[in-house]
This record gives sequence, structure tokens and C-alpha cells, in this order.
Amino acid sequence: DWKDGYVFQQLQKHTWDANNKVVLPAWNYYYNIIGVCNVELKKKKYSLNQLAQIRLVRAYAYLGAMDLFGNIPIVDENQSQSQMPVNSSRGEVYNFVRDELNDTIMNNLRNRKTSEVWGKSILNVLKARLYLNSQVYTGCSDVQYNLNLDSCIMSCDNIINSNKYQVTD
Repeated sequence: DWKDGYVFQQLQKHTWDANNKVVLPAWNYYYNIIGVCNVELKKKKYSLNQLAQIRLVRAYAYLGAMDLFGNIPIVDENQSQSQMPVNSSRGEVYNFVRDELNDTIMNNLRNRKTSEVWGKSILNVLKARLYLNSQVYTGCSDVQYNLNLDSCIMSCDNIINSNKYQVTD
């Protein structure tokens, strides 16, 4: 119903605020994921594959939050809980996510023949999404955007060449 407290009307007209019944849960969803990942990363008790998976999940959450909200705080496992987070620009969040996805620890992700929830295929999906939207996120030049599109294609090719997925009729 269009008059359900005007929740969806606010979304349609871009007049929502932090109390909107759709916006607030989305924010909480992503920042709860980020918080749990940071807590687990602080424990330093995981294998390299597990650490890479945790950081991949956190990158997913930052990418989703940046896509929905633009400028957001970057909070990592090294930040003190007493520190009030400050907003980072969309470009800064883009760089943080890009650096996370390209960190050498991601080389420890497994690429099994069976489906692994947070493995190399998900890494490549997130990279493709990030690079495909890089001009919106950063305002980069057309030259840089074309380089990012090449990286997007490479990530998509990695997924296709993994032979884990098939296109069917």
C-alpha cells in the first residue's frame, strides 16, 4: 500500500531520513557485518584462508553500504571502540574496498570444485561490481574507467574460466 506510513513513497521521492523503516535496517545490516568481522579479525586465531574470507565478507558489506549511502565511515579492527568514526568520501571507501580485494591475503582463498560460499568466485564478483561502478564511486577519468573496465572483464573471465558455473537455456 502506497500509504504505509509513506515509507516507500519517501524512497521513491528521495525524501527518506535515518528513521525510514527500509533505510535503517539496511544500514544496520551492513554495519553489523562490518562489526562482527572486525571482532573476529582482532582475535587473530584463524588460518590465512579464514582471515581472507572474513576480510572478503567485510569488503562485501562496505561495498553494499557505499553503494546505498555514498560517504560512510571506515571502521577496521584496529580502531579503538572509544574513537568516534568519521565519514569517508565515496572515493576513500572505494580505495579501501579495492585495496582489501587486491590484498595478497586474498591469494589464500580456495577455489574448490565444489561451491565455497566465500571463495575466489565471490572475490571476482565483488571486484567486477566495484570496477564496473568505479566512475560513479570515484568520478575517475574516462581513461581510468576504461582501465577499470579491463579489470572488470578480467574478473568476469576468472569466474567463467573457473568452470564452476554454466549458462543454461
